[in-house]
Amino acid sequence: MKKWFRLILEIILFAGLVGTGVFIYLQNQDISELENQISQIKTNDSAAATSKPTNDLRLKELLKKEKELAAVKAALNGGQALQDVEAAAKSSKIESPERYLAIGALRLLVKGKDDPSAAEAFEKALEMNQWNVRLKSVCAAQAGMAASGLEVDMLSDCDRVEQITNEKVGSSDNKTQPRNDSNQGSITLDENSQAAGI
Repeated sequence: MKKWFRLILEIILFAGLVGTGVFIYLQNQDISELENQISQIKTNDSAAATSKPTNDLRLKELLKKEKELAAVKAALNGGQALQDVEAAAKSSKIESPERYLAIGALRLLVKGKDDPSAAEAFEKALEMNQWNVRLKSVCAAQAGMAASGLEVDMLSDCDRVEQITNEKVGSSDNKTQPRNDSNQGSITLDENSQAAGI
């Protein structure tokens, strides 16, 4: 009977030893995971602490810009400067995209983003720059580079060049009367020379 009692005691002690070993192993795993989490938190805190001064500087800079914009809006709120710029643009013999950009920017500052004339001024500046013609040239050059085997980031508007061109042609036909052939030839020559960079 003593042998059986000793055997049972040894089995219980051995099972307790194995259980204790498994428990210690699992606790070590949990401790290492917690240490990793603590080190990540410390790293994030140090990164946040280093970026906080730059965020504070950026915030101060943005607040300064906001005050400047508010001052400019208050100064232009009367609309006299806008009227002067529009009158100067109308009385000028030579139209330029820069004038329309200035008109659009002033309208945006004075009247806000809901003013349709601001958008029209920006569109007029784009048309005067012959954006659709230049876009065709840029897309053709990019397609040629891609065909040559170079890696090229194609402009997103290149997929819809034909649609943009057709929209512009359709809207210009509706707004203006047909031009005579001599004017069309000179415009085509000007467009080609600008597209070629002359």
